[in-house]
Amino acid sequence: MPQIPQYLTKSDKSKQFQRLINEALYIISKFGVPLEGMTQRRLEKMAMAYFSYQLSVISYQ
Repeated sequence: MPQIPQYLTKSDKSKQFQRLINEALYIISKFGVPLEGMTQRRLEKMAMAYFSYQLSVISYQ
């Protein structure tokens, strides 16, 4: 797996949660969604929306 960029630079979240958020944002960026210029809070919200979608897909299987 390639090196995951650190999108969150100032966060009070745990290191594990920051890692999950950064991994989600990496996946989102690979789909072509531009992340540059977004606030830290907006990036966190995008990652949480991604997690929510993934959980809904898993629950329907």
